[in-house]
Amino acid sequence: MTTPNRPPADRDLREHATRRAELLALLDEADGLDIGDERPVLPRRGVFARYRLPLLAAASVAALVTGIAVALPDGDARSGHTPPAGPTNPPPPATGSPAPMVKPLVLPATMVPVPAGRDMPEALAREFVYRCVLTVPNSEGRAQTALAATFRPYFAVRTPRAGRPDSYFAIAVDDRARYVKCGGDAGPDSIPSPESGPTEDTAWTSGPVEYLGGGSESSQGRWTLEHWGRYTGAVTRITMDFGRGERDVVMAGGFWYGTSSNSRAGESEPSDDARIRGYDTSGALVWDSAKDSRRKGRSGCLRTPDGGIIGYVAPNPNGPPDTASCTPAVPWTAGEPSRP
Repeated sequence: MTTPNRPPADRDLREHATRRAELLALLDEADGLDIGDERPVLPRRGVFARYRLPLLAAASVAALVTGIAVALPDGDARSGHTPPAGPTNPPPPATGSPAPMVKPLVLPATMVPVPAGRDMPEALAREFVYRCVLTVPNSEGRAQTALAATFRPYFAVRTPRAGRPDSYFAIAVDDRARYVKCGGDAGPDSIPSPESGPTEDTAWTSGPVEYLGGGSESSQGRWTLEHWGRYTGAVTRITMDFGRGERDVVMAGGFWYGTSSNSRAGESEPSDDARIRGYDTSGALVWDSAKDSRRKGRSGCLRTPDGGIIGYVAPNPNGPPDTASCTPAVPWTAGEPSRP
């Protein structure tokens, strides 16, 4: 049977003893001990008693010598094994954009009020957004039960329509200020649908008014057009114009929503290219989609004041990034009153 840690037969124990003696001598010099000029070359019985070393120093020397004997045995040197070398150069510094710095966004815990006649009862709004978030797309194709439980209605609007069920629009939010846009109607077979998954980086917008989407719906000669987006506290009025004059949209808690429907079947549908305008308290025009919205083909990314880039998608994955066209970002002052 092989004894663990048995020294090799050709191991020179005298060499180990000499190392131990040299270490003792070096430690004596470091501690300023006066032991004369004599230096031991071989281990001698009674070394500690002979030089009357304190007990604590003796224990320290014994621990150090033992550690060296274990960590650097002669057998390792003779085996030719070399420990793996550490990195010679430090890793290169990260080159990503600095993290955008902005005050954490906190949304009101309750639904924001909308004009009378356009509001949804809270119980209805909660059921609506829950069913909506359940169907957020995911790779597994399963109902998003856990995700839906974390979202609540924040901005909910009901739009009455002649000859058709009321249209429902809602923004669901969670405690991280992410949001999901939900659309549907009051029909018995209607299933609320999300436009996409939760939107991140909601603390920033592309300007005092931000256009986020729109669409049209028609059935049996009746149509409805809708557009929606966000706004900052500097804006107190937003209008939507299909070429037939400006009409005010619904504004509350940093979101806006506007619709247009025909009052009778067969009425011609206006152009889908609505013009959106935003005004401040003095009535001055501060944003106009005709000149302030993103140009066709321009990246939808934002550049924060500290140089961070949000939402950049390279048009050519193999080419160099081009973030020069990113829109300057402004903080989203959500939750502030839309009227003075």
